[in-house]
Parts: sequence; structure tokens; C-alpha cells
Amino acid sequence: MKAFYKFLSFFSIPFVRGGVYFILFKLMGRNVGFPLLISSNVTLGGARKINAGNNLTICKNAFVDPIKLVVGDGVWIGYNCFLCGEVVIGNNVMIGPNVSIPGANHNYEKKGIPYKDQGLDVKGTLIGNNVWIGANSVILDGVKIGDNSVIGAGSVVTKDVPENMIYAGVPAKKIKAI
Repeated sequence: MKAFYKFLSFFSIPFVRGGVYFILFKLMGRNVGFPLLISSNVTLGGARKINAGNNLTICKNAFVDPIKLVVGDGVWIGYNCFLCGEVVIGNNVMIGPNVSIPGANHNYEKKGIPYKDQGLDVKGTLIGNNVWIGANSVILDGVKIGDNSVIGAGSVVTKDVPENMIYAGVPAKKIKAI
């Protein structure tokens, strides 16, 4: 499988690369829409755990290695994004460059055991429909972002965001309703 992914990296046209991934996903029995546009240097681990709607774009250097990933229609995942754990993304979502969505956390409570050996706590992250996540933001595990919301650039979202809101800052706080 690694050799196949290396082979895919030689494709320079996102539509062609996406077409190959589309066929691969279908052969694995995944539910994936078309077109699927995947830029160069995208890492797609856990392909058996990805379900995506129509018009998904994943930009250069994105790292997507989920426990479970469900993506709606018309989603844009920006340059250098990081997605792992359990993440559900609604329809018409824009995820800016350098956004990190780690849909899981490492456990740390047991004394004398390295953190890396303590396993994961997975709550999952839910991003509603028509959401815009600004560049360089971090959406922590367990957060739910409501429909039609905006997350300002550089924000760290630690708590749920209601529908129709703009949140920004570190930690992200309500800026205003929209």
C-alpha cells in the first residue's frame, strides 16, 4: 500500500490524483463523492475510515489520518492542515491553511507510564454546515461548532460554538452573533 501512495505522489494534477483515490476508495467499499480533488504531498492514512461527499478538495501538504472521518459536500481542507481522531464535517465547510483538528487526546493520568503508552481518549469533533475556520486555528477534541459559524484566524477552540456565531482568540470567545 505504501508503494501505491508513493506512486500517487507523482501525479501533479489534483483532479487526476483525486480520480485515482476515488477509484481506490470505491474498491475499498468507501462512500466517496465526485469530484475528489487531492493536491500533491497529501497524506491520507486510514483510508478505510474515510467517507466523503461530493466536491471535496484537500490542498497540498495536508495530513489526514483519522480514526473516523465523515465529510459532507463542498468541503475545502486548506494547505498544511492536520486532521486525526474522530472528525465529522458538515456541508460547505471551508478550513483555512494550517488548521489543526486533533479529534482525540492522549491519556496522562497513570503515574510511571509514559504518556505515549496510555492510549487515547476520543470524544470526537463535530463541525456543522456552512462553517468557516480561519487560518492557523486549532479545534480541540470534543468540540462542536454550530452551523453558519466563523472561527477567526489563529483561534484555539476549547468549548462548543453555537450556531450563527463568530468566535476568535486564545481561547476562542464569542465576538458576535451573525
